[in-house]
Amino acid sequence: MSLPDVSNIYEAILTSKKYTTLYKPMVLRICQEEYPKYTNDKERIKAVKNTLHAMYGAYSTPDIFKKANKLLDTFIAQQHESQRQEILAKILQLHASTKERIQNLSDFYDFIFDAIGPIESIIDIGCGFNPFTLPYFRKNTGTLGKYYALDIDHRTSDLNNRYFASLEMSPLASCVDIAVDTPHTSADVAFLFKLLPLIERQSKGRSAQLLKEIDAKYLIVTYPTKSLSGKKKGMSDFYSAAFEDVMDEIGGSISISSKQEIGNELIYVIAK
Repeated sequence: MSLPDVSNIYEAILTSKKYTTLYKPMVLRICQEEYPKYTNDKERIKAVKNTLHAMYGAYSTPDIFKKANKLLDTFIAQQHESQRQEILAKILQLHASTKERIQNLSDFYDFIFDAIGPIESIIDIGCGFNPFTLPYFRKNTGTLGKYYALDIDHRTSDLNNRYFASLEMSPLASCVDIAVDTPHTSADVAFLFKLLPLIERQSKGRSAQLLKEIDAKYLIVTYPTKSLSGKKKGMSDFYSAAFEDVMDEIGGSISISSKQEIGNELIYVIAK
């Protein structure tokens, strides 16, 4: 079956200021998936934008990258470590996902590294601004040399690579459409922070496939226990049941080694 001609809606999305820097293969895929569901391009464009908003737009503001790059300039020029950490905290406050986590970052990462021990490499899928939390990795006694930061916005990748360069780390931030493509790199741990609900909404059953395919010794999977508007709505119990059903489906090849709720986030440590 041939794919529909989605050139009109694809161009409409890419010329939208809000979405022009998103990973193009992902935008094209979503256009192709939404096209047959509607009878006219106006409805199709609206549906694609709704999907992209849930994946990306809800977590950022129009000037987020201008502010973040300006703060990063200040970080690079600053010599005092305490001042540098204050600047990173301001960057983390810009992104809804890391802003929500920032009050609990020390406990969050202490729990993770107590469970997995020292690491030297990370795959961070749907990373956003999470690489800027590196100073909170205080219990990691390994020498972190490789941080694969994967996102859907080229501006995020560029920002993270600037940060890595300032730390004299390899610029390993890039874009990926995780709903269809599994990273081929291997690492000690893979972070999937609040990612699986978004993936499962796009491709039912993809979560289990992704967990099996990622090449890492440990997977850190988290779920939100509150909505962005601050409502609980039984989210912790709902996601616990859903994720543990996924793990039962996968079987004995991987297992839950630790589980904890910290702040507004439910954390699973998965051993492979």
